[in-house]
Amino acid sequence: MTLLRQTSKVPSGPFTIDNFPALTGAGEARVVVRDILGRETVITQQFFSNANLLEANLSDWSFELGAIRNNLGTDNANYGPRFVSGLWRKGLSQSLTAEVNGEWSKTLNRGGLGASYGLPFQMLGQTALSISHSDTGGNGGNWLVGVERRGMQHGVSFSAQGASRGYRQLGIDTQSPLPRLQSTASYSYSSDDFGAFNLSHASFDNYDTGRLNTLNLSYTVRLGARSALTMSATKLSGSTSGSSIGAF
Repeated sequence: MTLLRQTSKVPSGPFTIDNFPALTGAGEARVVVRDILGRETVITQQFFSNANLLEANLSDWSFELGAIRNNLGTDNANYGPRFVSGLWRKGLSQSLTAEVNGEWSKTLNRGGLGASYGLPFQMLGQTALSISHSDTGGNGGNWLVGVERRGMQHGVSFSAQGASRGYRQLGIDTQSPLPRLQSTASYSYSSDDFGAFNLSHASFDNYDTGRLNTLNLSYTVRLGARSALTMSATKLSGSTSGSSIGAF
């Protein structure tokens, strides 16, 4: 798949393209330079870009202060304990970004470390570890690993996350443990002529309710200039089962 993203006039002599259109994922950029006599020079360069990666020495941070909202959509102005949370990310290099995050409330404390990094074949890897202490669960830990590659046509991803019975997070039901193990895998393909396909699988191994698996297949195709048709099918199995088919 080839897409024209930008056409610009440049002065004679050396030049720099400093307003290159933002692209996410992996692919190949081709720059065609045509001089006044019509002669063309083609420059091809592979690229890899992801929102989880920061430029070297660039920092990204956030800070939140508030109260946990309980029973959203069913109770009016039902607020729980106050909390403070923060996140700080720093680009250690063009291919490695480190992260520190934490949250504190009267009933729950949690802190974590994470990293996003470039891998061979223009893939992105992610790793994270965190620990928590709460009044309801005691001490607990959580880990996450993931890898993904997003190209112009093909995309693949896989992630796995595990939590001990005592691990808790703000904003999630603190009376129930998170899944012992949850994993996701997906593959997507898109083209101008045949639309876009996506196949994904998710598995949740819960402490008290057993394992639950979902398999989803979806297809999207454009209809004219301003419309699209999406069809999907989902199969649920494990501790409960069922199927659904839909289109919109």
